[in-house]
Amino acid sequence: KNVTLKGSGTINGNGAESGFTNDKIYSAFRPTLLGLTWIQGLTITDLTIINPTFWTVHVLFCKDVYIARLKIDSINPIPIHNGDGIDPDSSSNVFIEDCHINTNDDVIAVKSGKNADGRLVGIPSNNITVINMSFEHGHGVAIGSEMSGGVSDVLISNITCNGTGAGVKIKSERGRGGIIENVVYENIKLSNIGQAIIIQQHYNGDKSVGEAPTFKNITLRNIQALDDTVVNVGQVDCLLLGESCVDIKFENIDLSKAKNQTWAPCNGVRSSSQLNVLPIIPCL
Repeated sequence: KNVTLKGSGTINGNGAESGFTNDKIYSAFRPTLLGLTWIQGLTITDLTIINPTFWTVHVLFCKDVYIARLKIDSINPIPIHNGDGIDPDSSSNVFIEDCHINTNDDVIAVKSGKNADGRLVGIPSNNITVINMSFEHGHGVAIGSEMSGGVSDVLISNITCNGTGAGVKIKSERGRGGIIENVVYENIKLSNIGQAIIIQQHYNGDKSVGEAPTFKNITLRNIQALDDTVVNVGQVDCLLLGESCVDIKFENIDLSKAKNQTWAPCNGVRSSSQLNVLPIIPCL
């Protein structure tokens, strides 16, 4: 209980020198840099955290977490494979603000366990807030793909992405099961982006077996492509199974400056809506 990590210093994981950068051992059990588990009352502030061997800050099975003013870099001196920034995982009451993250994978990834193991443990992530953040290189501001224990009540607000592969990224696949629900992404500005919005239930390609995930009651609003350095508007790619994607709302989204104006793929969304969206999403 009541653990604090703070200060003006730097935590260096020596990832570039670890040997884990060799492609032949990517499958080994690479350690997270800060692996913080089963803590109630966790505070992490003002640190610079660099050069991990894997995920940088992994908050697992924790409650009442406050993270602020971190500078995270998994790009320098070399890009670290799966070098996520901050991963709240099967944790609740998490508040993250005012961080600057430059990574070689998801800048933020909200998780809750993987496949049958995640469903068996059954500890969800809920009441997660991420506000006033700036992101450079990275794969996107993500929920999933490991979300089998459930993810709910997430607010991601006031975000600047300049150089990430994606902006909004909600991802899963057959086999995960579980539900992502009651999520808001809002007030997001994008430049130098590969895809503005990714909603994806075919994360590792088509799979015909395993429990299907559910995305429900998700709102994306006030999202803007600042210029034509945004390459693609993105994709809404849901499983064609029952109620896999329902109540997805898109409001006040202007991606008209993106180079590619085609939502592709675009399928599988039910009982959903769009208001003031450019370009129009054809499969809603």
